[in-house]
Amino acid sequence: MLQDNPAARLYEIFSELNSIPKGASIRDAFARIFGIDKNNNGEILNLMTGLIEQVRQAHSSINQIENIRHEIYLKPIIVIEDALIGVSFQTGVDALHGRIKPIMDNLEFCADLLSREQSEGVLEEDNLSELNKLASDLKNKVIEDNQINIELKIFLTKSIDEFINTLTNYRVMGVRGIKTSIEKCLGKTVIHVNEIQKTTTPYSSSDTGYIRLWFEIMDKCNSLVTFGGNAAMIASPIIVKLLDRL
Repeated sequence: MLQDNPAARLYEIFSELNSIPKGASIRDAFARIFGIDKNNNGEILNLMTGLIEQVRQAHSSINQIENIRHEIYLKPIIVIEDALIGVSFQTGVDALHGRIKPIMDNLEFCADLLSREQSEGVLEEDNLSELNKLASDLKNKVIEDNQINIELKIFLTKSIDEFINTLTNYRVMGVRGIKTSIEKCLGKTVIHVNEIQKTTTPYSSSDTGYIRLWFEIMDKCNSLVTFGGNAAMIASPIIVKLLDRL
């Protein structure tokens, strides 16, 4: 099943959760499913919040489709929302098994409907790995450069971390989450550059080079999620204008 819509992502994740033996906690289950440290409360909370967001997106997407019996397709989504809201890190997975397993077939039908009617597209694992490497390499260069403007170093490091976190959470947030991250990163970078250009100490050509590399990574990501992994890299108009200003 393509993970090209929120219901499909929920189906994949809960299929794994349903296979985890009774006795394990939600904390243990999430650590196993997503390959994270079970003591990383922040990351686990972030993932749980992401799942709830997928439930709400699925609910909204279903309601936008005409000429269907909405209550049938919404039933598994409502059950999952109620189940997630009532759990904590220490809740046993069996508490979710009892509520989620009976609605998995309906959730699969829902995922198939959204895939046909409102597919978001997907990113291949190779594309995710490439974007992660490009962002990580840029972050390392920024950190290691002792000549870079300190404000730019702080800004880029934080922005790149947020972008990498979005890539890491792709299984939950999907292409839509990455598109949202690109929009936020672009907006923050534009504001940052505009503020610097108003000062009497603009960035050096070396500093500007880092900003250009950051724009180029976002442009590559934007091209992948917009045109697909096999498409040519077509720079979006806004990024072209931003690069011309540097």
